[in-house]
Amino acid sequence: MVAVTAPPAGRRLSELVGVGFFLVMLATLPAWLIYETWSLQEAERRAWDISGPPCPVVAHGAAFAADTPYEFSYGGARFARRFGHASCASPLGEGLIPGDPYRVCQFTGPAMVAVATERGVTVFKPGVGHRATVTVRDGKASCVVGGWFGT
Repeated sequence: MVAVTAPPAGRRLSELVGVGFFLVMLATLPAWLIYETWSLQEAERRAWDISGPPCPVVAHGAAFAADTPYEFSYGGARFARRFGHASCASPLGEGLIPGDPYRVCQFTGPAMVAVATERGVTVFKPGVGHRATVTVRDGKASCVVGGWFGT
């Protein structure tokens, strides 16, 4: 007859600790993934939150009389500029549960930027050689002189 003996107490304890650690890690994985996603969205929002003086607004008729501007559509808005390049992003709105995306476009020395949304056309004149950042939230366009694109 073979005698069955219980494993030593230290071995049993280490097995329980190992199983417990695995279960804790398994339970925290969703929280870690949620935090990782939120922090990436927050970093994008901060990177595209450009501050600076507001761009002057000009009358729509005076926007592009002399030449044909560069035009493109992004996120339901139409953008036009005279010079330079553009880079756009769609960060999500602030909050623990992110809101709807909004549109942000940076321009390298556009001279003028026209933005057409469902609320109408707004023309900004940041000036020749000045960077400009245009934000469109809820169909309303705003502009500041400044940005990091093209540096």
